[in-house]
Amino acid sequence: MPGAFQPRTPNSSDGEHDIAEVAALVAAPGRHLVTLTGPGGVGKTRLGIAVATMLENRFTDGVRFLDLTAITDPEQVIPAVLNMLGLREEAVPSAQLARALERRSLLLILDNFGASARSRARSQSCVGARASGPHDCHQPRATQCQR
Repeated sequence: MPGAFQPRTPNSSDGEHDIAEVAALVAAPGRHLVTLTGPGGVGKTRLGIAVATMLENRFTDGVRFLDLTAITDPEQVIPAVLNMLGLREEAVPSAQLARALERRSLLLILDNFGASARSRARSQSCVGARASGPHDCHQPRATQCQR
């Protein structure tokens, strides 16, 4: 299944404090978007997977993971997410994705999403009400978080 989540047991190098902090953000009522920021190699992917492993039973539609490294065209991010969700692309993919996400209790992890500001802006707008709620970001093992 595309985007199938492979849970794993976190190890001590994942930073238990970071895991707990991000898990609390993701699990907060009304929270629809959490962004992990930081330079390459700091552990954003490991942290996201550790949090997803901890919380996967809270989402009735499960957890999906999509690595966007190979996507160089920002216009292909939304179609890639639709494909991962098993949906065929319609005339207005962003509206289709917004509708699909509204009906689901899903933890969606988009790895390497920050590579394109344009794709980030388009995708955040397409999740509509889901992303219009509170938004938090977390920078692993760092003192600042930029919004």
